[in-house]
Amino acid sequence: MTIYTVEVGDRPVAAMQSTSLGEAEEFLRSDAFLNDLTIYEMKGGEPGEPMWDGEAEILVRESFPEEVAVWERIRAKAFAMARRTLMARIS
Repeated sequence: MTIYTVEVGDRPVAAMQSTSLGEAEEFLRSDAFLNDLTIYEMKGGEPGEPMWDGEAEILVRESFPEEVAVWERIRAKAFAMARRTLMARIS
């Protein structure tokens, strides 16, 4: 599988793993995901400024190697946190 990045106005805002660019575009251009982009704020951005204003160009592309490294690190951290939570619940 490949990691794909969503750019809004030349700014990477999200990444996902997918089997194809078409599949990634389908999800990352879905109404639900686009709605999320109008609600969530960009870390380090202006307070109250959403990731997407509903008008800026959105591009879905294969992630650069450094973006893949960040995605892998965040994914590993999320799995470790989930594992600890699960272990705490069953202990």
